[in-house]
Amino acid sequence: MQTGFVQNPRRGSGGVAGPDRKEPALIPSASGDAFQMGSLKPAADPVESLTGGEGVGAKASAPISGVQHGTSNGYGRYGCRCDACRAAETARQRDFRQRQREGRVKHRTHDPNTVPVLVRGKLYPSISAAASALGISGPSISHQLQRYGCADRAGLGLFGPRVRCNHKAKPVKIHGREFPSIAAAARFMGVSPTHLYRSLKHGFAPTYSEFLLRQLMQADARKRRSAA
Repeated sequence: MQTGFVQNPRRGSGGVAGPDRKEPALIPSASGDAFQMGSLKPAADPVESLTGGEGVGAKASAPISGVQHGTSNGYGRYGCRCDACRAAETARQRDFRQRQREGRVKHRTHDPNTVPVLVRGKLYPSISAAASALGISGPSISHQLQRYGCADRAGLGLFGPRVRCNHKAKPVKIHGREFPSIAAAARFMGVSPTHLYRSLKHGFAPTYSEFLLRQLMQADARKRRSAA
């Protein structure tokens, strides 16, 4: 099958089909028959994976025949992604999260498939019980278990809390004032520690040096007012 642009005879040998062309562009197929570009239909969106509380996809597709639409069962069991099934699944997930925040979710304590889970040193009877107690979603705990083998970072953000250590900190002196580290000086003066570090490394500009002096004097004034 030939591919590429369709030549516009009105533009010469170097032209291609454009919006000013009145006649429909014809593309030869593998069998030799020509068909119009307007008759081409875009490919259907790929079927989204079934969700387990991870949200509903933003794209809809044509309804599947033989399925009762407008139910979360059609969305989760049969994989229908029509507007009615997507709306029903969205409502189901929203209602579940609301009941979970209010502590009204019933946890399966005697289910043989339920296993206890350890999250940050505390043992919970199930993943749903841990998610309800911590105020997070169950799939977030399951994802941590599958990827890292433990769920200590579940619900703590992308990287979790940073460990503060001062073993690499070096004392600095700014306008005659000594600080145990650059971060401590930046916190005291209310400036960016990254910009302060670069300025200490390459040398203070006159305007930035005056700015630090003002910030230092204002910080001293705030400290005196709070102590009074």
